[in-house]
Amino acid sequence: MLLCAGVSSFVFRGLGIKNFSDSQNSLASEALGVWGNFMRDRTPNPGRFELHLLPVDLIADATGSELPPNMNRYLARAVEMKAVSSNKSAFVYVKLCKLILVGFVQMPNSREWAGTRVAMEHGVIRPEHRGVPSGFGQFLADRARKMAALQATMSARQKEKIWTTMRVDVDRAAASESFEAMSQDVSMFGRAAFDDPKE
Repeated sequence: MLLCAGVSSFVFRGLGIKNFSDSQNSLASEALGVWGNFMRDRTPNPGRFELHLLPVDLIADATGSELPPNMNRYLARAVEMKAVSSNKSAFVYVKLCKLILVGFVQMPNSREWAGTRVAMEHGVIRPEHRGVPSGFGQFLADRARKMAALQATMSARQKEKIWTTMRVDVDRAAASESFEAMSQDVSMFGRAAFDDPKE
């Protein structure tokens, strides 16, 4: 979790601070101090600036949902960080492939997060029931759409380099998590898994 605090500091100071209101900026500064002290065992817990860890995996079925057709590839392989805010909430989001770290700056619905809060006294991640607000699921779907839109801007030359690299060692590519995620997207969404996102 020291990584979360370090990355959070980077995000706040270098990338997303413009998104925060004046009061959220003030809270963000306080949160950074608390997280730093928590990571260094100077305080027993982060208090209201909770840290949450959410392992994710491929989705088995999307029946009845409006998930983007690259959702599995986003969940399995995306790496990104973002400082997120609305009128009433603000948090740091760090996505490291199948692991999501969230640091609360301002979170009025924190009780809707179940089984994700970091408890340093245990030091392990156990399989258990986890739940997040439905709005966070929509946030993940929106991030997947943005990733698809970004990938759609790749040049033909860039795309050819990717395919050439995969063809060099087909067995390795076929055994990769990227290929597994792509296969699951194809299984769930068919040809749409390869379509450029609609504007």
